[in-house]
Amino acid sequence: MARFNHAVTQVEEWQLGALKYPGVLEHAGIHDVNFPDGTVVMGRDADISNSKRRERWHQRWQESKLDISTWDHILNRGRLMGERFGNPDLPGTDWT
Repeated sequence: MARFNHAVTQVEEWQLGALKYPGVLEHAGIHDVNFPDGTVVMGRDADISNSKRRERWHQRWQESKLDISTWDHILNRGRLMGERFGNPDLPGTDWT
């Protein structure tokens, strides 16, 4: 969990640093952004399989403004997106 917290903290600190020093964003080719998005992808669902780890993961996820995912979450999002792009007439699909 320490590595996970460290990764989240690094991304949050980068976001704050980018706000302090707007030249950092421009140097990275990012223009007209008020606050940069942040994402942390770490581990697999099995890594948070016990209830204590899952509880700490969700607590940190709720406290942060980052998009925090496991690689399994990313794979599932990709599959769902592929299904939707393949069939935009899926019932209940919101395309807004």
